[in-house]
Order: sequence, then structure tokens, then C-alpha cells
Amino acid sequence: MFKEIEIIKGEAYLKTAKHLSEVIASLPLNYDQNNELIAAILEHTKAGRKEAYAQAVNDLCMMAQIDEEDKTEVQ
Repeated sequence: MFKEIEIIKGEAYLKTAKHLSEVIASLPLNYDQNNELIAAILEHTKAGRKEAYAQAVNDLCMMAQIDEEDKTEVQ
């Protein structure tokens, strides 16, 4: 019923991801610590993106509602 939304990763996202990868590679982490850090970063990023998307949808709905109210007041 619903199509999954594909989030396109822009140039800034890819550039900062590369830098983050380089920083992580320079840390004295063992294999398990590295995997735990990467998993935590991915979880954090995913949560932030979901919340940002939800906020954007909510903001658009509110803007549409205000626009509709403005049209009603003019009539």
C-alpha cells in the first residue's frame, strides 16, 4: 500500500560521512568497539532523519491548514 521513501544522500552528507569514517579509523578501537560505535551512530542518524521527516510533514500540514483558513477568511 505504501511505497518506502528513499532518502537521497546529498554531497554534504557524503562528505561528512567520509570525514567521520576517517576519524573513527584513527581511533584506537578494537573490532567490537568499532562495530558498537558505528551501530550507535547509524541508530542516532536514522532516528534524527525520521524525526526531521515527521516534523517537515507536520509543518507542511500546519502551513496548508493556515493557508486554508486564510482563504476561508477572505471569502
